[in-house]
Amino acid sequence: RDALVAWLIAHEAGFSDARDIYEALLIDVEVEPALDTSRIVEAISAVQLYLHRYLVNLEALMPVHDPSVPAAIADRSTKAIVKQQWAWMQNYRVWEANRRVFLHPENYIRPELREDRTPAFQTLQDDLLQGEITDINATKVFKTYLDEYTEVSRLAIAGGYIRESSTASADRELILFGHTRTKPRRYYYRTASFIGGQTSAVSWRAWESLGIEIDADRVYPVDAFGRLFVFWVQIEVEAASTNSTSITRQTVNGVEQVSGSNNQRQRLQVYFSYYDLNLRWVPAQPLELRAFESGGIQGVQLVVERAGQLGAENQENIIVGLSYSVGNQVRRVNASLTADLVTHPATRPPTDSAGIELFSSLFAASERPQQVVRLSTAADSSEGPWYSFDLKGGSFLCKPAVGSLDTSLVALRPLAGNTHGLPEWDRVDAGFAASDGATYLFHNPGSRYAKIDGAGGMTVEPLRMRWGQIANPIISSGEIDAAWWLGGKLFLSRGGQYLRYSKGTLLADDVGMLDLASNQDGLPQWSRIDAAFSDAAGRVWFFGDGQCVRSDDLSKPVAIKSRWGKTAGDFKDVRAAFVVGDKTYLVGSKQYLRYTGKAYTSPDSGYPKTQSLLTLLADLGCKNSEFVKQDEALDAVVSEADRLVLSTVGGRDFALVGDKLSELNVGRARAANKTFNAARAVVISGNRELVFGRGDPNSLAESDMVAPLDRAPSTAMLGLDGKLYVFSGANFLALDGLPSISVIAKAINQGWDAQSKAISTSWGQASSAIALNNKVDAALRLGDHTFLFSGSEYVRYTGDAYELCDPGYPQSLANNNDGLPRWTAMTAAVEDIADEGVAARACFFNGHEHAFAEAPATLVANTLRWGLIDNQLLSRGVDAAWVEDKAHMLICGQQLIRYTADASGQLGRFMDAGYPQTLELARFGQVRAAFVVGDDF
Repeated sequence: RDALVAWLIAHEAGFSDARDIYEALLIDVEVEPALDTSRIVEAISAVQLYLHRYLVNLEALMPVHDPSVPAAIADRSTKAIVKQQWAWMQNYRVWEANRRVFLHPENYIRPELREDRTPAFQTLQDDLLQGEITDINATKVFKTYLDEYTEVSRLAIAGGYIRESSTASADRELILFGHTRTKPRRYYYRTASFIGGQTSAVSWRAWESLGIEIDADRVYPVDAFGRLFVFWVQIEVEAASTNSTSITRQTVNGVEQVSGSNNQRQRLQVYFSYYDLNLRWVPAQPLELRAFESGGIQGVQLVVERAGQLGAENQENIIVGLSYSVGNQVRRVNASLTADLVTHPATRPPTDSAGIELFSSLFAASERPQQVVRLSTAADSSEGPWYSFDLKGGSFLCKPAVGSLDTSLVALRPLAGNTHGLPEWDRVDAGFAASDGATYLFHNPGSRYAKIDGAGGMTVEPLRMRWGQIANPIISSGEIDAAWWLGGKLFLSRGGQYLRYSKGTLLADDVGMLDLASNQDGLPQWSRIDAAFSDAAGRVWFFGDGQCVRSDDLSKPVAIKSRWGKTAGDFKDVRAAFVVGDKTYLVGSKQYLRYTGKAYTSPDSGYPKTQSLLTLLADLGCKNSEFVKQDEALDAVVSEADRLVLSTVGGRDFALVGDKLSELNVGRARAANKTFNAARAVVISGNRELVFGRGDPNSLAESDMVAPLDRAPSTAMLGLDGKLYVFSGANFLALDGLPSISVIAKAINQGWDAQSKAISTSWGQASSAIALNNKVDAALRLGDHTFLFSGSEYVRYTGDAYELCDPGYPQSLANNNDGLPRWTAMTAAVEDIADEGVAARACFFNGHEHAFAEAPATLVANTLRWGLIDNQLLSRGVDAAWVEDKAHMLICGQQLIRYTADASGQLGRFMDAGYPQTLELARFGQVRAAFVVGDDF
C-alpha cells in the first residue's frame, strides 16, 4: 500500500501527498494495516462519505441535465431527495433492516414487532396480560374494545389541516379532527402521511382522543409557531338580572294570555388549544375575541390563517376572523394571536377560500352531502383544496388528483430583473391571454397595465388609458360643451346631459350621465349649456341658447347680449339725440354715435366719430355746408316736424331741410325765422309735442302745460324702440312709450337716482362678439378676473360687478397677453383641476383636445383624461380575469366587467353595455383569481 501511494504521487498529476489521494478517492490510505475490509466495503464507505460531504456542501453532485430546469433548481431538488433517503441509508445496518422489511414483509407482520397498534388495541392487550384470562374477563375486554372501535369508526369530521413537508415538498401530512355523533361530544384526531402526495402511498395512524372538552361542531386547525393549534367558537347564553323581565300580553280567541321571559343575550366566544411538547393537547384557552348579541345568531363562521405580518412588523401571527348573522346583517370581528399567546387587534381579516358551494355543486341535487368540510392549508400553500364529506352512510376524503407544484422544482422568481419579457413590477394582480393575441397584466397599486403582443413587445400604460371606460357622450365624442364648479363638485356637460364629479376630478360619479331636463343638482333644465363659471360668491352663471341665468335664481333668464359683453367707452355725455329715418344719432361733447335700427346694443361700424357740425352734416347728406366753419362743434339739435335745427357751441343756429342747410337768425333769415325759440329738445309723436328746456332749462312743456324739473335735461328723444330717453349730465333715463308730462316729470324728479343709468355703460360701447352673436362659448374665473370667450375673441371682467368689461377689451384670443392659450377659439374652460402630485390649475378645452395652464401649448386628447365614470376597475384595479370564447371577464372588487371581442378577436374600447354588474360576494368578500376549465368556471 505505501508503495502504491508513493507511485501515485510520482506519476499522477494533482497528487502531492496522501491527503490529496484521500480528497480524490475518499479512501483513507494511511489507516493501520490491521483493519479487515474489502473492495465492496471500501466502495460503499466512499459513496456514503461522498453523499455526506455533498449534504454539507463540501461536494457538488452533478444533477441530471434537463435544459428546461435551471441548474440551481435542479440542485435543490436533488439535494432534497438525497436528504430524505439519507435518514435510512447513511447506516448500513439500518439500510439492511429496511430492505429486509421490504423484501420479506411476512416476517414483520408478527404482532410483537408492530409499533403502530391503536390505543384501544393496546388497552385490550394490556388488560389481557394483567389479569387471569377467563371467559368473563376476555368477553368484557373485547366488548370494551369493540365499543371503542365502534365509536371512532363513525366519527363526524369536524376539521383538518394539510401540513407540507419541510424536506420534500411533494410529501403531505394530514391531521384530521372528528367528534362523536352523540353528546357530550368527544373529540379525536388522527394523522396520515401521503408519500409524494399520492393516495396510493398513504400511511394512516390511529384515532386518538384530544382529552379536552370542545362544545362545537367545527374546529379550525392551523400550523404556527412550530406547533399545531386548533380553534373553535361556542355560543353561550348569559341570563340577565331577574329584575329584567319582558311581559307579553295577547288575546287569542277572546282569551287574554300573558307570558313573561327573562331578557337574555348570547355570547360568541372563540377558544383554542395546541399540541404541546409533551404530545398532549392543552386545556381550552379563551381567545380575546368575542361578540355579544341579544338577537338570534345564525351562520357562525370561523376563518383561521397563519400570517407573517403584524401591522408594519414582520412577526408571525395567527389571524382569526369571526363572522355571523343577526337578522339580515352580517357582522365580522377579527383578532391576531402571537407566539407568546397574546391577542392583538387584527390589521386585516383572514382570507376565506372555502369553496364549499362550488364543491357541493359537483353532486346531483338529490345526493348533495349535508356536511362538507374544507381542510385547511397554509396561506401560501400551492396545494389544491381537500374536502371531507359524509354521503350514504360513509365518510369520504376528497383530494386533488393532480399534485401541487413542487416548489423545489418550480421556484418563484422576482419580476425585477426578469429575462422573460415581463414587466419589472413588485407584483401582478391579474392577467389573461386575450383573443387579439396579446397578454394583458394588471398592477393595481400603480393603476397600470402591461400589454405583451405576440412578438414579445411590451407597452405599459395607465389603466384608464385602455380599461374601465364606459361609453358616454363625452368620452365617445371627445367634446365638452361646458365645465364648472358648483357646491364643491365639478360638472361637465355635453348636449342635454352632464357628468358630476363628487370625489376628485378624474372619475365622475358612478351614476354616469345625467339629464339636464330632469336634474336635481340645481342646474337649469335646458337642452344644452354652452358655458358656465362660478363667481366669487359661489354662484354659477350659466349660458345657453342665447340666454343666461344664475344658479340662485334659475327662474329669471335674460338675453346674453343685454347683460354681457358691454365695454366702457369715452362717450360719457349726450348734448343732442335725434332720429332720422332708421338712423339714431347721439351727439356728445367730443364724439357722436350712430345706430341703425331699433337695437341700441352697439353703434354702427366706424362709430363713434369726432364730433363737429361738418362731420355730422356730411353724415346727414347735406350738400351745401360750405359756409360752416371747420371747427364748429354742435351744442344742441332740435328735431321739428319738417326740419332739424342745429345749434353750435358758438351760438350759430342752422336749419336742415332734406339736404339743404340754411343759417337762422342772420341777415334776411332773421325775419324769416323769427318764430324760432331755442330749446334743448323737442319730441314729436302724433299730435303730441314735448318741449324740453325752452325758456327755462329746468322745464318740460306740452301745449299750455308746463312741468318744473329738478334737473335740466341736456336732450331727449323718442327712440325707434318706442322708449323715451332723457339725458342729463352723465346719466340717462329710459321710459316705456311716451307718458304724460306729469309722469315724465315725476320720473325725472323722484326716480332719477334709482332708475337712471350711466351713459357710458349703455351707449357708445365697442361691438363684441358676445353682443353680436348673443352667445358665450366658454367662461372662466381666475382670481379677481373673469373671462368670457366668444368666437375668436374674449372679454375680461375685474371684480364681480360684471357691468362693463375691462378697458381695452374685447381682444383677440390668438394674440392675448393674459396667459391664456393663444388659440383661435375656446370651447370650454374650468379652474382648480388637481391631479396626483400636481397643484390645482385651470384646464382649457379646444374641440377634441385640452391643455392645462402650466403648459398651454401642450394639447392632449380629451378622451385620455375626461369622461371616465367611476367603477371599481378604475378605483381599485383588477382582482381576477378570464376569457370565455370572445367574452373577456374581469372581476374588480364587487363588480363584474365584460369586454366582448369582434369577429376578428379585437377588443372594443368600451366595456359592454350594461356593465359593470354587481357581484354577490358576501360569502368570501373578494375574488383573487378565476379560471375556466372546459365548460366549468
